[in-house]
Amino acid sequence: MNIERLRIYDKCLRSNKKHTAKELMDKINTVRVDKYISSRNTINQDLRYIESKLDGETKLIKERQGYYTVYYYEDKNFSLFKTPLNEDETEKLKIAAAFLSEFKGLPQSRWVEETIDSLTEKNTIKSKEIREVKNIMSFDFEKAERFGDESTKMVFKIYNHIKNEEVLDINYKPFFEKKRKLKLHPYHIRLYNKRWFLFGYDEISQIKEYVAPLDRIVSKIKVLKNLKYVKSRIKSWEEHFEDFVGVTKSEDDEVEIRFKAYGSTWHYINTKPIHSTQRKIKKNDGTIEPVNKDDYGILSISIIPNHELKSIFRSFGNKLKIISPDKFEL
Repeated sequence: MNIERLRIYDKCLRSNKKHTAKELMDKINTVRVDKYISSRNTINQDLRYIESKLDGETKLIKERQGYYTVYYYEDKNFSLFKTPLNEDETEKLKIAAAFLSEFKGLPQSRWVEETIDSLTEKNTIKSKEIREVKNIMSFDFEKAERFGDESTKMVFKIYNHIKNEEVLDINYKPFFEKKRKLKLHPYHIRLYNKRWFLFGYDEISQIKEYVAPLDRIVSKIKVLKNLKYVKSRIKSWEEHFEDFVGVTKSEDDEVEIRFKAYGSTWHYINTKPIHSTQRKIKKNDGTIEPVNKDDYGILSISIIPNHELKSIFRSFGNKLKIISPDKFEL
């Protein structure tokens, strides 16, 4: 049934006035949210559908008044659109809100801000709950390549394992290496470059922040109920990712990297920054932008270098050259 048609029924059935089938039909046809209704059978089918959605929270009363039958909810405070979400639906809505919140402040994202504000104003979701989701899951402005992939299907299950503080038995097979077992205390899942990554403490290797791509998990994940969960030493995963790109945080110190970008490559990187610290640097002649395809502009980022950053730089080929520091090599 059309959702707006359902809203009209819902409003009529919870009002103080008791409506006949003819009056319900007239209300719907006046608003014309759907096809024109001319049959009493359609009204009866619609009312049966509404009855099936009440889940015992109220009754649809059919009361004979003279020649007519009138319809109304037994509980006038009930509404189909006030039915609380179940726990799973609420968690999925929080995840969706956290994902949308990543786009606040971007161009043409006014609708996103309005949606998030509406959810928080109506107490459907609290701002604190969005922050809690983002401490478990981050997105890095990417989409999973194929939503049917097994790794994408795992995400919500792992999210719940993290919330429930459950230790996981995982069979993991890196590329070109033998399969290994992990006893993982899961902390965070992150979508980067079209792949999901799971972060956690592995009891076997004793690595505090083990990083495992979900697409390399080769069998069903089991919960180790006999093991006590060890909490992460990282309080804010959102802050954890601020000073590098990707998923691998090296032991190196943060450095300022200056680089030349030629022609349209400069404009591309300028409009799609490599890192949040990116800024434009004036050249000796006082200009900033390249004037033609052979000219260059200078950009700077302050970042902890890692393999992912080098891969990004290498992807631009000879259109990008590192100026400093000298020790940073691609």
